[in-house]
Amino acid sequence: MRIARLIHTLGSLTQIALTVLTGVYVFLTWRLVNQTADQMIFSREQHRVALAPYLLVAVTDVDDTQAKAEVERNTKLTPKQKKDALKQIADTAIQYACTVTNPTSKVANNLVAILFDSGTQSFLFCDNGKEVLVEGAKEGFWFGWTYLNEREVRDHARQAFSEPAPFLDQVFATGATSYVVILFRDMEGRLYAFKRPFSISKEGEITHQPGTYAFDRKQP
Repeated sequence: MRIARLIHTLGSLTQIALTVLTGVYVFLTWRLVNQTADQMIFSREQHRVALAPYLLVAVTDVDDTQAKAEVERNTKLTPKQKKDALKQIADTAIQYACTVTNPTSKVANNLVAILFDSGTQSFLFCDNGKEVLVEGAKEGFWFGWTYLNEREVRDHARQAFSEPAPFLDQVFATGATSYVVILFRDMEGRLYAFKRPFSISKEGEITHQPGTYAFDRKQP
């Protein structure tokens, strides 16, 4: 009888041990799978960051003279394109302007600029987008008086790049701080948003805050 009880007890202990070991195995496997997934995401994000140029974005004094000078200096524009651009500036009451410089060797393509004005809680969409920004290049963007709401600016951004880009919903948000966003693609065609907050004092002094990148982390 004692032997039978001992065998039964040993069997129960063995079953418990196997259950514990199974649980430990499942947990370790789950953790390993998650670590592998995290490593893959991290590696993918590192690859994305390695391809993206770091842009220097700054809001500048409102001056249509500067905007016209930038058009005149642009050797890539044909005479007709210059004429059309200068007419656009003349017909637009420029409220804001910003410059974008690419100090890196990585190329930025299809640049679009959007500005949020915290004073009016509205967005301004820049019509003079840039096709490419190579190493050392500096381009100017100017914004008129055509205000857009949050939904409209998201629709404009999606239409400009012909893709849903759900991460832009977090980029374009209203609040107490004004900011400018530069949307662009890297050399492999992936979409990014560089967002830089700024403020303008009553004396007209412009102060910038550090900028941040945003992109779709699920996209390879």
